[in-house]
Amino acid sequence: MAATQLTRSTTRFAATLAAIVYLGASPVPAVQAPVPQQAARPTHNRVQAEAPEPDRPDFAQARRQQAETDRVWRAASEGFMRMEKITYRSTAGDLEVPAFVFQPLSTESTRQHPALVWVHENIRGHLYEHYIPYIRDATARGYVVIAPEYRGSIGYDKQLYDAIDYGGAEIDDVVSAVRVLKA
Repeated sequence: MAATQLTRSTTRFAATLAAIVYLGASPVPAVQAPVPQQAARPTHNRVQAEAPEPDRPDFAQARRQQAETDRVWRAASEGFMRMEKITYRSTAGDLEVPAFVFQPLSTESTRQHPALVWVHENIRGHLYEHYIPYIRDATARGYVVIAPEYRGSIGYDKQLYDAIDYGGAEIDDVVSAVRVLKA
């Protein structure tokens, strides 16, 4: 990637994150990682090799887990905000990007609303349930929130998972969400 493209991508990503920070929500509390325990020493000369971590996720299981996450979000939205699950086409690579859209319970059709593009953590992550209070707060303040499940996100299909670009096209996926909100 040329230096100019990298700078442009970094700037777009920073602008997207700045929009989220503008909301003024307190950061997600840190989760302390468990302290690893020392493995027991083998009692014989032959050391067993650990099972290798799988290179590929179980896509069927990931889809089931995502369906459960979607149900949790729908239940958490009831009485607080309107939730819709959509897909839109990214400007990079002609990829369909799934996204959550949250709106205040009462929206005036003639009034424009402020909007946020909510970028989830982890390159292999998704919109985690610990964001519920923050997105509820944003919609209560009148914001429309779109949360793209950009390329590389887990819980969808092999095509989305394999399309990861580690900081390149994912940014285009997120920036494309702004176009969707404007429409």
